[in-house]
Amino acid sequence: MKKWFSLLILLFIIYFSVQFLIQFYSKGHTITYQIKTDEKIFKINETYSANQKNEMNNYYFDILYGTEKYSIQTLEDFQKKKQIIKKIYHVKTDNYSCIFPIFLNEKILTDIICLKDNIQYNYHTIYKTDKKVDEFVNRMKANGYDSTLYVDRKNDAIKENLYTLYPNNIVENHIVSFSTYKGNEIIFPKQEDSVKSISIFNNDIYESKIKIMFKNYYLIANYNTPYEFDTFYLVNLTTGYYKKLTTSNKISFDSYIQGTVDDSVYLYDCDNKIQYEINVLKETIEIAGNSNKGYKIYTNGTWEVKPLKDIVDKTILFTEEQEQSIENYTFLIKTNTTTTGYYYYYQRVNDDYQIYRSNAQNKEKLTYLTTVSSVNDFKAFDDYIYFIENNEIYYYHDLTGVRTLIHYPELEFNKNIIYQAYSK
Repeated sequence: MKKWFSLLILLFIIYFSVQFLIQFYSKGHTITYQIKTDEKIFKINETYSANQKNEMNNYYFDILYGTEKYSIQTLEDFQKKKQIIKKIYHVKTDNYSCIFPIFLNEKILTDIICLKDNIQYNYHTIYKTDKKVDEFVNRMKANGYDSTLYVDRKNDAIKENLYTLYPNNIVENHIVSFSTYKGNEIIFPKQEDSVKSISIFNNDIYESKIKIMFKNYYLIANYNTPYEFDTFYLVNLTTGYYKKLTTSNKISFDSYIQGTVDDSVYLYDCDNKIQYEINVLKETIEIAGNSNKGYKIYTNGTWEVKPLKDIVDKTILFTEEQEQSIENYTFLIKTNTTTTGYYYYYQRVNDDYQIYRSNAQNKEKLTYLTTVSSVNDFKAFDDYIYFIENNEIYYYHDLTGVRTLIHYPELEFNKNIIYQAYSK
């Protein structure tokens, strides 16, 4: 009897171990369920995606109420659980239909989401445009809605050199860096020493065109020399330290960066007609092309080799495979994921650009985010975007709206200043 009992225990252990492994390595789930709030019934299509290469674990929801359809994606970790949305409050006015979803464990992961002409609007972007919606929002405060999340927290500003930092707007796990005339500044995640100034050059360099911020690196030519150089400075933005990368060749300052592929930066020396590959991980500089073997060109996501006559006296920049725009909206940028990330679009309205976002799992459903005067300096990762507007660096997130991180007057006047933002 004791032998059979031990065997039974062993079988139970094996069974639950197998179930655990199946659950742990599962690609996720897709389920449909209904919830009822205030006598209103909502249908929810829930997709959980996990353990997919180069993708973010996430929950995606289509919420249906009558003819209304809302789209939500969250990166919140619910430990692979199902039926994550527990309540949905709803209001309909002459202008908008709005929902306020409450998630598992009473979590609030979105603004109040309003629908008009099949475009989603987070409430903070339509504040005080509809009295009945405003009244609904006030009622939702009893259910956990917090309007103070959408306040740009510019108090306790810190003056640093020529710029102002708003520390209450620093995002946990985000690193932001921007170039200066002698090196660069790095804003680290919230910690005691959140700023590091890096000085590379002896004097201020106002025209430094051979530079790039790529992944978590800042690569710049040695502008301490006058006409040509043989050294790059490579700053690790995560650690705040830099190294020198040196080549035996002299490179002309009449050079330009063609683009990046994988871990490498490609540069073309116009005077000497040599193409270089600088690998930021291997910390190497190699000749990638010359007049004898041709030049490697990355066009729409595909490599090709071109002869000198095709690139001489031209500026040949690398291009990724271009995403398609959708009707009336021009593609801007996307996160570095394929099936679980975000796509960003813009619509030109007079002299401004209205910025919209869609989920990769439903590209046709757009959410309005903000309006800007330029679309040249956007960075997108996770569920954040960073951008430059006039002389400030901003970011946007669904639970903060637009917030100001840095005020730097030089941004407005010197277009050679570059910046990078990424998740640590």
